Amino acid sequence: MVDHSGMSRQKKPADSVTPWPHSRQEAEVEAVVSALRGYGVLTRARLAEICGAAHWSDSGFRAALAKAVSSGRIRRLGDDLYEIGERSSAD
Repeated sequence: MVDHSGMSRQKKPADSVTPWPHSRQEAEVEAVVSALRGYGVLTRARLAEICGAAHWSDSGFRAALAKAVSSGRIRRLGDDLYEIGERSSAD
């Protein structure tokens, strides 16, 4: 896609339900939600592994997980299990 200035812009994938992330934290939250969409229910450790959180900042995964839970995009099932939240499936 080309805008009026002649610069090329990427188009959002058709299957994406959220706009492109605008910050690192938004991208990390999206990675957490996407991982759960693909697997259903995951432990915190497995979720971090699938997201590639080892490459994020020290508090990145913890902050992204907290944001995803507080926004309703994922739901905590117990001490160590997480699943997609109701809000996430209706985005």
